[in-house]
Amino acid sequence: MLSLLADILPLMLAAASNPAVISIVVLLLTASDRPLPRAIAFVAGFALVLVALGVVGLLLFRSSRETFGTGGALFAWLDIVLGVVMLAGAAVTYLRRNAATGGADRLLGRMRPAAFVGVGAAFMVTNTSAIVAYLPLLREIAIAPVSHAERAVALALSDLVIVAPIAGPVLIRLAAPRSSERALGAIRRFLDRFGYLIAIAVFGAIGGFLLIRGLVRL
Repeated sequence: MLSLLADILPLMLAAASNPAVISIVVLLLTASDRPLPRAIAFVAGFALVLVALGVVGLLLFRSSRETFGTGGALFAWLDIVLGVVMLAGAAVTYLRRNAATGGADRLLGRMRPAAFVGVGAAFMVTNTSAIVAYLPLLREIAIAPVSHAERAVALALSDLVIVAPIAGPVLIRLAAPRSSERALGAIRRFLDRFGYLIAIAVFGAIGGFLLIRGLVRL
């Protein structure tokens, strides 16, 4: 079990590095109109899709262990393709680093709190960096020589770590409603200024890791 957690920890942390998603949560929490209901709904939608994807993905990888096992060439090619996609994502992020976000801010401001369950779900479905790191993570859990209970624990821990960065600002707001405004404002300014650099670093690191691992396993 400890060996499995050590193997998946880098992928777990990579999937949790979502500056764009964290920015949306902080944006919602610093808005004047119903910040907590909207942010909580967003995190709930994100988490629900993550858990569903984890369960389905784990079952699929588990039922195809021969194809996706240690010697599976298909998984090596999957690593290579996903690695190239992530490196391309890093390049696109750099090219779009100065893109305006005001339109998105106004759109989010017009939506009702309940709608943010769907927004959170959509962000999870389209979160390329998280999915690209999450799929190899699920594969490692599926083929690990551990019990079903240990496999379930590893999946639950992975999901908690991935959700923690976007749930953290909500917990800060709940714990300290008044004093948290300054901290959340500082987080938002930091992400507005350096978020694209974090995204490039995450995309590049995951892409390079997967590309090299795929080439080695061919």
